[in-house]
Amino acid sequence: MAMLENIDVLKPKAAAGTGAVVRACDLGYANGAYRSFEHVDLIVDAGTVHALAGSGGAARDLLLACAGLVRPSSGALEVAGVDVRRAPRSVRRVARCGYVPGVSEPDGGSTVSEACAYEFALLGVRASDLDVLKHLGAWRLATFADERVELLPEPALVRLGASLAAAGGPRLAVVPEADTSGSLEDVRLLVSCMRAASAVSGTAFLYAAAEPRAALMADAVTPLTIDDVEALDRARLAQDAAAATGPHYRDQQGGER
Repeated sequence: MAMLENIDVLKPKAAAGTGAVVRACDLGYANGAYRSFEHVDLIVDAGTVHALAGSGGAARDLLLACAGLVRPSSGALEVAGVDVRRAPRSVRRVARCGYVPGVSEPDGGSTVSEACAYEFALLGVRASDLDVLKHLGAWRLATFADERVELLPEPALVRLGASLAAAGGPRLAVVPEADTSGSLEDVRLLVSCMRAASAVSGTAFLYAAAEPRAALMADAVTPLTIDDVEALDRARLAQDAAAATGPHYRDQQGGER
């Protein structure tokens, strides 16, 4: 692949469009006795951050399907207009996957900056050290630049995976299991970084969240089961109750300031 001129990797893309990047209808995956997601309807718009609310392996399997790494067994799934069931390899040219052990992960022995530089090289981007540091800074990873990947705490490793998936501004970046460890603040930081990157490049971000409050941080949420719908409803009610009893509410009611 021919190398491009040195570029500002965060420069807004004029071609960043709008509209649906992911369209799924009655989507399902089963392999023998193993059953994962079923009857999923999903639309993910360009330039947005979308969450899948679901526990277990269903959300991860669906994300991998959207990245062209798992072939659904039923229903319809298009990513950037490409039929995933017919042409999963073509999907991999427009969709990229974050950190998934054994599937999509940077070399543990490399430093964070080396992993980032290597990703840009794979994309044909001649990135300077400053470009790499700027990209890592946008994902709040600059302080880890000289750390080995294998020594990163889990939240930083997930963020690194997301940053590598977002490099070059693909149509879709998927981030499996965003809240497997760490705090809600870690998820909030990740979502904030994804939202900033989507605004710059138009990339659609799709992440999985077993914790309903983590899912509600996204621009839009798709629950995978009835249980997930109910959990999201409870989380929304709790958020509304907390907002209604916060300082602003008390001020309006003439209470403590």
